[in-house]
Amino acid sequence: MKKTLSFLLGTVLVAVLLQSCSKNAAEPQNTNTLATSSTSGGGFGILSVTPGVLNPFTVLGHWSDPTLGPSGFGSIPYNLANNDSTHTPVQVRFTGFFNSYLVRRTTTPQTYLGYVDNTSDTSLNNITLTYVRSNYHTAFGVDSIGESAAYNSFQGYYTYDPVSHLPVTIKTRFIIVSNNPLINSATVVYAIKVDALPAQSSGVLAKADVAGRYKQF
Repeated sequence: MKKTLSFLLGTVLVAVLLQSCSKNAAEPQNTNTLATSSTSGGGFGILSVTPGVLNPFTVLGHWSDPTLGPSGFGSIPYNLANNDSTHTPVQVRFTGFFNSYLVRRTTTPQTYLGYVDNTSDTSLNNITLTYVRSNYHTAFGVDSIGESAAYNSFQGYYTYDPVSHLPVTIKTRFIIVSNNPLINSATVVYAIKVDALPAQSSGVLAKADVAGRYKQF
């Protein structure tokens, strides 16, 4: 009797273990973990950015080859949908002095650049899609947006101080990235507020770090 009972208990235990293993194999496992980004200041990227939420970002600067001058700036890709540079396709890339030029994606799926000004409220949190659509300007040159100067009709998002040799962000200006050249037809729209463009490092394999915030509508 004892042998029979032990055999039955053993059989039940094996059946439970087999059922558990079968269940674990059949059920999809949650692998959606936070991913470290090489351009997020050593922090973590945010997977699946939530519309309306402010997302801080930092792009760590670098030269691909400083001996080449401007042609050696290199280019840092950035995925706004995931807040990192590891996911593809990216929506923009940073390049040029101070990493300050944002360049749109020109291959499918393309993105498009523009800007809006809001002198009455410089808070990224308060800007709305309705306001963007009513006050949108296409970026000068279409493919990139950077310094605001006479050569581009002052349509960039920062100015350059010739005394301090530092870039100064325009507090009232927001960069807009969308998936359609016609802003009213765009189904994905981001507003970016660059907060800091520090001076670039000289004579080393580094460029300036760009820091800011953005949100998807």
